Amino acid sequence: MTEDLFSAAKNTKDAASFIEFLRALRDDFDAATASEQVRPSSPYSSMHGWENVTISAFLDAAAAGAEDNRIGSDEDRKDNPWSLAAQILYIGKIYE
Repeated sequence: MTEDLFSAAKNTKDAASFIEFLRALRDDFDAATASEQVRPSSPYSSMHGWENVTISAFLDAAAAGAEDNRIGSDEDRKDNPWSLAAQILYIGKIYE
């Protein structure tokens, strides 16, 4: 589902699609959490694609990942703030 989430983040264009992205992100986290209970991942890997599983770690990774990857510095991303916000949140999932 990670690829679907990445595409959803890039294709977010308005409030409605941003809310859809938020729900997809939540569903992905819920699925990873359920899967983790059935088959725990290795202590040296992520929780089924989720590097940051607390809200604090998630938000910190979103901010750090956005800064480190210069998200929002490209002119094309500035034209769509909904997609920019979704991409920042997506990075909170995967950024180490």
